[in-house]
Amino acid sequence: MRARGAGWFGLTGAAALIVACGGGSDGGGAPGPPPPPATVRFVPAFGGELFASPVKLVQHPSDADRWYVVEQRGRVFTLRASNPAGTRALAVDVEALFDLSTGGEEGLLGMAFSPSFAANGEVFFAYTDQRAGGGSDSVVARFASADGGLTFAPVAGNTGVLRFDSEQSNHNAGDLAFGPDGFLYVATGDGGGAGDPDPEDGQNLSTLLGKVLRIDVSTAPYAIPLDNPFAGTANRGEIWAYGLRNPWRMSFDLQTGELWLGDVGQDAREEIDRIVKGGNYGWDCREGDVSFDPDPNCMPPFVEPEVAHPRSEARSITGGYVYRGSALPSLANSYVYGDFATGRVFVYRFQANPTRVDELAAPSGLSPSSFGQGRDGEIYVLDYGGTPSIYQLAP
Repeated sequence: MRARGAGWFGLTGAAALIVACGGGSDGGGAPGPPPPPATVRFVPAFGGELFASPVKLVQHPSDADRWYVVEQRGRVFTLRASNPAGTRALAVDVEALFDLSTGGEEGLLGMAFSPSFAANGEVFFAYTDQRAGGGSDSVVARFASADGGLTFAPVAGNTGVLRFDSEQSNHNAGDLAFGPDGFLYVATGDGGGAGDPDPEDGQNLSTLLGKVLRIDVSTAPYAIPLDNPFAGTANRGEIWAYGLRNPWRMSFDLQTGELWLGDVGQDAREEIDRIVKGGNYGWDCREGDVSFDPDPNCMPPFVEPEVAHPRSEARSITGGYVYRGSALPSLANSYVYGDFATGRVFVYRFQANPTRVDELAAPSGLSPSSFGQGRDGEIYVLDYGGTPSIYQLAP
């Protein structure tokens, strides 16, 4: 396995901390020489526009100037970067259309354009929906636009692509992303509660909870790709990877197509994973790189996390993007992500030094609920309760 690191070098000269890759204990180590300082600023983007609890930033699939901001309570706004205030408009209010559950970690959580949007106008949303009699379902729904992406509406008779019991009101995950293969990837939480109690869904291949799913939405409602690891077996064929707790934000590397993901921990570790076909990421047998609740249901081998932060460093990880832009050469070929609770923004230099994590801001002063990336490779940070709401990483 590749070496993994989980400490940081503060840009103000803070001492380096390295998390040992094996054995699950914090350990020291002599770091390699640092690269040139990553002089990164968080610059207000989109004219400093304000949004209520933003959780997703998406660029239009063909119009680079048009963007979309997803608010957790169900609204999606669109605007042009060249004239944010003058073009801001409501694209859809999902809460007004469906009976969304919006408390705590629930709400409108994901958005992804179809790779064939120019031809079919389709976009997909992930949200939590109240059930009659109590409880909520996690839903992936198919919407369409008749005006090139200015507004969206549910596809008649074909709204629910996926629907499954959320079990509890937390750990809803809900991120969506189309891969380079054209299939839709869906991140799902473990059903909530402490210790994955219902009943250890992360390791259970008969449930969609605690997984990354991979489905073909080119046919309605969806099909299971034949090369999925459990296709044609007694297990759920939608599963691409499993053993996850609350995978909050995932993304594909624009250059390599690799899938990166942040998985929120419970008591000991916050982790960053590179998702591979059929990979078991350990929960709840393990939390990050340490043992949590080993039992006969555990199915090793486990895929080691790329980065495992102890709780002294991070407490609610937010997955980000591999930097592929040109404005910040010091971040080239590195993965940028953050921590919602501490406000820290990290860069994992997995190519230059795969035992190395730098801290870009200590703290940033933000509550990073999500990151965004344009097709130019530049990265944005969404501040959950901030003024303004969206910042761009800039020199």
